[in-house]
Amino acid sequence: MEKQFTKAFVIFLFFLISLQIVCAACSHYAYLSHGTIDGKYYASILASCDDIAMENVKVTVSDSKGKVTEGVTNKNGEFLFNPQRPGTYFFDIEFLIDGNKINTDRKVVYKIKPTIIVNRTGNNYLICSEQNLDQFEIEDAGKLAIIKQ
Repeated sequence: MEKQFTKAFVIFLFFLISLQIVCAACSHYAYLSHGTIDGKYYASILASCDDIAMENVKVTVSDSKGKVTEGVTNKNGEFLFNPQRPGTYFFDIEFLIDGNKINTDRKVVYKIKPTIIVNRTGNNYLICSEQNLDQFEIEDAGKLAIIKQ
């Protein structure tokens, strides 16, 4: 009886070890979706391992000016981000599997261009923007004008 128990226990241990190896060797992915909801931009990261959502995956968002936002994915494997201004955003995703950090090899880039409302009367442009755009371009009937504020 004791031999059968020992044999069953050894088989069970091999099963656990092989299961751990399979779990540690899964393919990690981070999917980015983005768009607007009610006129506001959003970005959503979905972290998965072999198409299974992963909770508590660390996400670091940095913009081109160095501002950093950190967070983790929720129980559905999602991390939601609402950028406050136009610009380029970089997403670093760090998976933590059995105490080992696994970083994605790439940065997911999300670019938002500023929205500008331009009203033209004759040769005069009225430009409305919530942001100081420094220098930008306007294309009007195929002609390109560089405008400085």
